[in-house]
Amino acid sequence: MYPQCSLADLIGSVGRTYRAMNIRVVAVREGDSWINFMTVVRLTYEEPNDIEKRLREKEELLTPEFQIFLRCRPFSAWDTFCREVSSGIIALDDRQFSLQKGIDLLSTQETLRQLDSDIRVCDTAPWSAFYVKNGAHEARMLMDGKFARAVSPFGYANAYEAINDFCDVNVEFGSRAGYDFCLYAPVFARVSTCRIVPSDGELVAEVESHPNLGDISTTAVIRDRNSNTGAPPKARIRITDFTSAKTDEPLEVSTGKAQIPDNVSLDDVLEIRLNLPQLGQIYQWANVIRQIVPPSDRNILFEALKCFCPEAELKRLLEQAMLIKAHKLKGSAAFEMHVGWLLGLFGLSTIVLGEYEHLVVPGASVRLGSLDILAAHQKSKLLLLVGCSFAAPTERDFANLVGIRERLVREVFANTGVRIIPVFFSAAVGCLPYREDASVGFIPVIDADRTALFLELLEQGGEPRFFDFIANPQYGE
Repeated sequence: MYPQCSLADLIGSVGRTYRAMNIRVVAVREGDSWINFMTVVRLTYEEPNDIEKRLREKEELLTPEFQIFLRCRPFSAWDTFCREVSSGIIALDDRQFSLQKGIDLLSTQETLRQLDSDIRVCDTAPWSAFYVKNGAHEARMLMDGKFARAVSPFGYANAYEAINDFCDVNVEFGSRAGYDFCLYAPVFARVSTCRIVPSDGELVAEVESHPNLGDISTTAVIRDRNSNTGAPPKARIRITDFTSAKTDEPLEVSTGKAQIPDNVSLDDVLEIRLNLPQLGQIYQWANVIRQIVPPSDRNILFEALKCFCPEAELKRLLEQAMLIKAHKLKGSAAFEMHVGWLLGLFGLSTIVLGEYEHLVVPGASVRLGSLDILAAHQKSKLLLLVGCSFAAPTERDFANLVGIRERLVREVFANTGVRIIPVFFSAAVGCLPYREDASVGFIPVIDADRTALFLELLEQGGEPRFFDFIANPQYGE
């Protein structure tokens, strides 16, 4: 949980990492006076000269009615800047703009956040930050047509579009009309990458941080994916043994290691927390463990299959099944085989029924239905009844699957706890994701588009998403 603190506490803890204040001021004309419409200030580790050089490459927007100024002040002027803001003034060279009211910045209390919908970060790193936003604007403050006419020669449709471009914020007509004053004060520490090395049983975390932050403690917390937030974690591990790699940037990258407990599974969630003694938690990174283990450990079958059938070829076989001419099989049989491969890659044991696809009355030749593939996950007691077709499924296809399911439930799996779900694979595109049925609930439909999505999930370690879709196709896409 991120701490709440005052801006004074934050500056006292991390202020030595700042070198400059990157300032954007939006001013509008009222009669013979210019007033501040929005000031956006970002504290940064960059040197003032570097910022000024970059700002000079972008012309300021100066019109008789609407102006945007780009300035930089050294962080050594921070105390002076705070006094000016406290007096309700934004000083810009030899000009001053009035705020709606004075702001006691140092006593402002906020909680560190990693994301904010109103202020964009200038670099791409998602740092945790202290955000000050004061003086919410009315929704229609810049609706006057004179502002739109003022910015139109610069290629903007309205003043809000210009503000977004120059100030790196997100304002618009309506409910997000911006603020009189905004300040972004980041804490320069984050987890940049994390991986697990199964052969060594190690967790390896890479932390990017400013060297002037001092000692950062790094803790890994491992939780069961389905556990409640307040439940004790499976493990809490200190990541130590950090080695630093110096870079040309003001930031440095350190790599730390920790041993992974034996009771961890691929579906557990890993959190890595960075803490500063003076502030508490300053950053949190989280992911499912299966997404950070090497692909060869995450899905053995998928990696082995690629040696025989490259991934691009597998995509072609499944997504363009109607165009494939199989050399040894009929087209429909080849499609069924490749769907069986896909199900196997998601950890299901599969049987492509082929010439045994018909369900018949024992001792007679009466056909009760037909099925293309049986797929089972023994551990979770899940059985999929899979139908396949080049074309979109018909009512007859759905009725066939439902009929087979009812017979198996009644005659084979009564009182067993086995979940039996009919599923339909189609080589067509644009199919609805499910067919609602009174006795089954929902029959998932996986067309060529969803097949492409599931292949991407395999690459990303997102196998659970497939089972989420099968269980709840109305929510699972």
